[in-house]
Amino acid sequence: MLHYYCRGDGMKYNWNVYCLQEKMDKLSSLKEKIESDLKNSNSELERDYFEKALFEIENDILMIETLIKEEFAEATDTKKLLTQYSEIKDRLYTIKCLWPTFKDASDITSTLIINNIDEKKHTLSKEDLVELTYDFFRNALDKRLYGNFMKNFYRNNDHLRFLNSDLNSKMSTCIYPLSFFNEKYVSIKREFTINDLFNLIHEYMHATTQSLNPNHAAESKDAYSEIDSTFSQFVAYDFFKKHLPEYKINLSRYYSHLEFSSYVETLTKLVNLIEFENRNYDISNNKTLRQFSNEVGIVDADLKDIFDDFAYTDSAAIGYIYGLEFYKMYEQDKDKALSQLEKFVMYDSKNPKDYYKYLRGLGIIPNEHMREYHKNINRYARCLSQNKNG
Repeated sequence: MLHYYCRGDGMKYNWNVYCLQEKMDKLSSLKEKIESDLKNSNSELERDYFEKALFEIENDILMIETLIKEEFAEATDTKKLLTQYSEIKDRLYTIKCLWPTFKDASDITSTLIINNIDEKKHTLSKEDLVELTYDFFRNALDKRLYGNFMKNFYRNNDHLRFLNSDLNSKMSTCIYPLSFFNEKYVSIKREFTINDLFNLIHEYMHATTQSLNPNHAAESKDAYSEIDSTFSQFVAYDFFKKHLPEYKINLSRYYSHLEFSSYVETLTKLVNLIEFENRNYDISNNKTLRQFSNEVGIVDADLKDIFDDFAYTDSAAIGYIYGLEFYKMYEQDKDKALSQLEKFVMYDSKNPKDYYKYLRGLGIIPNEHMREYHKNINRYARCLSQNKNG
């Protein structure tokens, strides 16, 4: 692991391309050396070490290229979409125990009141957003989480970037970890609503828990990777009630729940599609897709419609379901909830199914409080529609 520093360019809240390029050069040079060492090594233990180091270095190089170019490849053709579907199908099979949970959540949220209420733009500056985020981690969580938060936060001058939503960039609100350097970069695509604050807290919670346990971002834990970050959003809604307009906070709660309802709806369709495919149909055939469409009630479905934006719907939905349960525990007993959350963060397994059992062992039962929370969201929706000008 490298602890690497380079000269800054004086631009606040914007990562330094020159610094990233220097890191890229350092990694490329190191990659060549390790490839040579791997080629000449006769020790199985050494080879295993070199292969792991190469994997980490190559991932970091790809991440830095993304940060510099500010773009992601998008799946558009049928072959790529089918590859994506194959990947998500594998992920869903590893958490098949949660399929009834998705369907139950979909049934609950099907009664969601839909209101199109425009959020008023806020006047929070970048500095305001950063200071409020610091205030949250300092006061709403415990010392252990705060300490790990500060490991990343002190670098925010050149490891945090705010992007305007109208910029020609494919980057979104996200965290970009460089494992080899033990550093995290954060980008926030600004909406200029109160969501900017909750999004910033969400991403810094990712950075915090990944510092607490680097394996927290392991592939086997992918489906459960949004729990702690979504939990932090639920807590933040309450934490800022005294400082920010409650109307705006409730509006953010509402739209977050609306987004969740779309996730579970998509997941329910994907589960239905997997079960449909298991009856020996070829889903790449348009005629078969039309038959599937008729069976599950999707109108004019094609591959793009079915697969659009589903890549991380499982982790987002699971994060919301379990994040809510941790939050409800936090309401009753803050210390217990944070202790249980940290146990979950530190827990590692190569079998994704184990996380489901482990969470239940911590007293976190999926959808235990979802129906009650959903009723509150519908109450917010009715009040918000009556106070659009409030």
